[in-house]
Amino acid sequence: MNGRVVGGKNLIVRYHEPLHQDLFRLAPTTDQSATEKNGSVWGPRMPVSRVLLRQNDISVLRFDEQQEPGSANGTKVPDERSNGKPTAQEKAEQHAVLDEARRKREEAEEAERAACAEQEMAEDTERIAQQAVADAAQAYEATRARQHEADAAVEAAERALRAAKEQQLETVREAVRRREEAEQMEAREREAARRAFDEYEREEAKRREELKREQARREEGDRRRQEAKRDAELRDSIRKMKIMREQEETDRRERERQARLQKEQEERRRLEAERLAREEAERMALAEQKRKEREQQERMTLEARRLRLYRNAAAKERTRCQQRDAVQWSIRADLIFRRLWTRQLSIRRFHTLCIEFDEIKFGDAQPLTFESVPWPMLHYPLDLTFDGIEWSAVEQFFAAAKLSLAESEYKMMVEKAHRRFHPDKWRSRGLLNTVLDEGLRKRLEDAGNIVAQAITPLWLASKSAR
Repeated sequence: MNGRVVGGKNLIVRYHEPLHQDLFRLAPTTDQSATEKNGSVWGPRMPVSRVLLRQNDISVLRFDEQQEPGSANGTKVPDERSNGKPTAQEKAEQHAVLDEARRKREEAEEAERAACAEQEMAEDTERIAQQAVADAAQAYEATRARQHEADAAVEAAERALRAAKEQQLETVREAVRRREEAEQMEAREREAARRAFDEYEREEAKRREELKREQARREEGDRRRQEAKRDAELRDSIRKMKIMREQEETDRRERERQARLQKEQEERRRLEAERLAREEAERMALAEQKRKEREQQERMTLEARRLRLYRNAAAKERTRCQQRDAVQWSIRADLIFRRLWTRQLSIRRFHTLCIEFDEIKFGDAQPLTFESVPWPMLHYPLDLTFDGIEWSAVEQFFAAAKLSLAESEYKMMVEKAHRRFHPDKWRSRGLLNTVLDEGLRKRLEDAGNIVAQAITPLWLASKSAR
């Protein structure tokens, strides 16, 4: 209890034991009867008679139960300062001291009760521990008894195991003995069987040898009979074969004669057929030659007539173009007309000729000529030739057209010109098929390709500018 803090204050408890303490406190003992009688090995508890309390090292009060402060044996203690009655202030101080002492006494009693409760808990714990020790001792004794029983059972089991092993060993020895006897008996039986089998094999070999000799005698008789039969059949066959050879020789001579006659007849028929076929082939070749000569003559006549018609039509087309240029554009061979020709006239003439070129259906009656094509050139029309159709000349023409025409008109002109001079367009219209002059047809095709290739970049540029 010393040093215990109760209500924020340190407690110091001093126990005063009465006289004849040996009558009340017993010495510690482990006797079970004394423990059960008193409930503790420490004996009965003693009452508290005196308590000293210390509060922050200020004062120490000593008091007895049922005794007022200021008196020792029920008599009043005279005041050391005066012999008269105490003043009101002194009474108040005394009451305050009494209240403080009463409060401290209550705290001491509370601490005593807590100490008693702890002591009771310790005694309960001690009783539980003693009971646990007693139970453990009983369990130990029971365990030792069971261990003795288990040891006895193990010993009995070991004796039974040794007996079983001895019995098993005896059984194994008996089984080995019986197996050895069985093996010996089996060996004797095998030996007897082997001797019987050898005897059987010797008898069987003798029997087979007899059968072989009998079979050989029968086969020899059969062979002799077969040889005699074969000799007779062979003589008969030789006779028949001789007759057959004579007949075959006769038949062969007859077949050869017939074959020779048939071959001579076939040769005569073949020669006659070859003569007739040769005469027919000569006749047909002569007729075919005459037909080819006639067709060649007809083709030459038709080709000459077609060429004559083409030349007339081409001359007519060139004349038409010259008259058109002379009437519409006053194109003459005079120098004055060449000087009056301008780029604007070339552009206007190109536009007009393009409309005419797109509308004309060129054919045998109106073949394509150099003058029929609206070449995009700035040259004077009478000075324009195949050699003058170049890439740069086409670019110069459209550059001049771009300066003189509105943007929409220029784009329309380039787009139509690109379609007009495209090789697929010429092929679909069959323009070059109307030209029978191979040299002129080749030069027209090359010139058209040059113009188409020169217009393609201009057409792409006009498309991207939209």
